[in-house]
Amino acid sequence: MNGGISVFINPKQCIQRLGFLKPLVFKANQSASNKLAYLGKELISILTKKIRVYITPEIKDYITNTYKGSKNKNFQNELSKNHNQEAYIEVQEYLLSDEKIPSRCGKLVEDDGDKYPYLAVNLRLIKDGTYSVTERGKSFLSLMSDEINIFNPKLDKIQTKEGQNPLILTVKQKLLLLYSFIDADGDVLKPLYKEILENHSNFKLWEVSKYLPNIYRNIVSSHKTNCLNGSTKTRIKRLLKTSETIEKHLSKNPRGSKNALTHNITPRIEPFVDLGLLSKQNPFVYKYNVNDKTKNFFKQLINENSHEAFLRKSFFKTANHFLSIGADHSNENKFIFQEFYKAYTTLRSSYGYASIIESSLLAGINSIVDKKKYFEICEVEEVIKTIHKKNPLLIRFNVTRSGEMNLVKINDILMRKYLESNNGNS
Repeated sequence: MNGGISVFINPKQCIQRLGFLKPLVFKANQSASNKLAYLGKELISILTKKIRVYITPEIKDYITNTYKGSKNKNFQNELSKNHNQEAYIEVQEYLLSDEKIPSRCGKLVEDDGDKYPYLAVNLRLIKDGTYSVTERGKSFLSLMSDEINIFNPKLDKIQTKEGQNPLILTVKQKLLLLYSFIDADGDVLKPLYKEILENHSNFKLWEVSKYLPNIYRNIVSSHKTNCLNGSTKTRIKRLLKTSETIEKHLSKNPRGSKNALTHNITPRIEPFVDLGLLSKQNPFVYKYNVNDKTKNFFKQLINENSHEAFLRKSFFKTANHFLSIGADHSNENKFIFQEFYKAYTTLRSSYGYASIIESSLLAGINSIVDKKKYFEICEVEEVIKTIHKKNPLLIRFNVTRSGEMNLVKINDILMRKYLESNNGNS
């Protein structure tokens, strides 16, 4: 948890389409240190680049529903000059025009470029401060195919293969991002969706934003006695101030498009359409339907004592059900450790260390999709402890001050012997 509180920081003008995180994280990975404004500028540059495309009915539909007035008129004029066949549009417009996308809102604008990277920071894909990729960011990059090539700035004309639109998330990408949302914002999401499930079958953004002030105040009350550092105290004060600001907007102008109300509620609702946990009847309108997946997933989260316990003990079992993956549970030590080792080799640093949680998450994602076998993070931790007791030279790990398992280092030579041995199923 970030500062002991799992609540988004700076949820202003967040990226709504989670596929836009792909070029952002890819760009952050190209340097050991970045400036936030630079990443935002680069993201805008990539997505607003004009490309020449063949105009399909989908693109016409997108332009008509997204733009009114002069911009729509200019597009129609350009189209008529090219015999209604080709026109220059932005990369993001081309991608958002795909009718297979469940929500076609969320076009990014240049004025808000410096705010967009905050979602990647909140989701722990990019480090706060250096704005380089985290281990989770590396995991995210490992789950991308050549879809990232679509964002190549040298391209003048692009074509996407069937199912290769980067705004359409794969099952693996959904799993990682869903875990990241609960991990980073669970203190808000758990009570928010409890209210939504109890009171709404469909809703608009402003209709559910009314729950945020009380949720924020409850978070402050439950954490106030645990404020041990300055950053946490600052966040507590900010939550209280934000709750007051939201209430003012609710009493005056609840339907405004750029205020504290929409800034705080949008990142908790709109991205969940991409994840399949909410649906829309009209992809251009900010109106949402609660579906069976919403109920199946969030009921499990709500019934757990905490979102941390949910992520450790039942995340993959729940995801297996709501995504209809059809995987079976595995408790075989050798299989779990082998899958963990593959993820560990992807994430380990030059010194050979990797986060146990991040490696377990990546291992669980790859296993449930590729091998149709799932296991929970808490089960990986128990396997590591068991193997360490029998062979302490094979695997070493350290713990935090609170006693939680943290970093791990595995001896590659001994690992090969372990996998070859007949006792590997211990």
